[in-house]
Parts: sequence; C-alpha cells; structure tokens
Amino acid sequence: MSEYNTKNYTKQGGDVTVIGGTLEFGPDAKVTGLPAATKTETGGIKAVDNLEDCGATDVAGVNAFINSYLLARLREAGILKD
Repeated sequence: MSEYNTKNYTKQGGDVTVIGGTLEFGPDAKVTGLPAATKTETGGIKAVDNLEDCGATDVAGVNAFINSYLLARLREAGILKD
C-alpha cells in the first residue's frame, strides 16, 4: 500500500478522491450529481430565496407566521420533509 504525503489526492484507479485539506469552490463553480435530501440521507445542499421578515407583535402572530409561511417555504424548497 502506497503512503501519501498530500492531504488531497485521488486513489489509484480514480474511484476515490480524499480531501484532507480544504476544498474551495470559486464563485462560478457548480456541483452536480448530489442526491436529494431525505429524512435519513443528507443529500445535496438547498436554499430558500427571499424569505420575508416576520412582522408579528405577539406570540400568536409568530406562531401563525411560522406555521403558515416559514414551514411552507421550507417544504417547497425540499429542505423540510413531512
């Protein structure tokens, strides 16, 4: 078995790449092939755009905002699963 002296390397045959240092993505970089996240698998990274601020002034208003808006947006983006 060969010994490596670099933190980032691809093993013989090219099937495995080891990242022991920092993996840095430039501003135009793209990652493809990540699976969708499920309740048991982490999957790819997802984001929600343009969430509005909660304007509630009481607990009932905050509760309504979370239930009717925030959770719905997270489900639509595939971040939160039922």
